[in-house]
Amino acid sequence: MSFQPSFAGPQPDSRIDRTTFIRRAYLHLAVAIVGFIVLSAAWSFIGVGEYALDVLLAGGRYSWLVVLGAFMLVGMLATRLADNAGTNQTQLIGLGIYVLAESLIFAPLLTVAAYINPSSIGAALHLFASIATMFWYILRIFMSRN
Repeated sequence: MSFQPSFAGPQPDSRIDRTTFIRRAYLHLAVAIVGFIVLSAAWSFIGVGEYALDVLLAGGRYSWLVVLGAFMLVGMLATRLADNAGTNQTQLIGLGIYVLAESLIFAPLLTVAAYINPSSIGAALHLFASIATMFWYILRIFMSRN
């Protein structure tokens, strides 16, 4: 029986190999981030976020749970493609699928984040109303003690 770990990972032979590995890894990360930004901007201009948000809001109380499940499933699929791939092309396909799917999943969330009322007066009114309600409840509690 062997007590050696079943996965030792890639072992670079020299400092040059390690440096090349780190440069390539961060280059792929940068390309993935730029791709995510470009796809998110495209979905925003096309209106995918608004459509997805309408579908999610009409879907009921468990629709955001479906979004979280999609995060999990896409992450597992992309990780499996990247870790168990024999070629670089398969790993890049996994990264591409992950970036595409995550940009689609983020589309309604970015729409919600972008839908901010530019009027600070309305926000101040809502904050004041909630604070006034809180003070009213506190006053009721103190008055009920007597």
